Amino acid sequence: MNALIKNQYLNCVIYFNQGTGCIPPEATCYCYRVVGEYYWVRFKYPVLGMYDIKIHKDVIRKHGQVVLRD
Repeated sequence: MNALIKNQYLNCVIYFNQGTGCIPPEATCYCYRVVGEYYWVRFKYPVLGMYDIKIHKDVIRKHGQVVLRD
């Protein structure tokens, strides 16, 4: 896989307008690490009781929107 595509969300701020089953609407996070098909992100406010969680790339692709890129 192309490294650019694999790391497309790395060092980006992601906004979830509608939210998902576990991520509430209007949640914002920063993607700081890639492990396989997953991104480690840090949310502004806790999600599932945690600030740092691992999210599959498809969740970000389907529900998230990049609002700031480093």
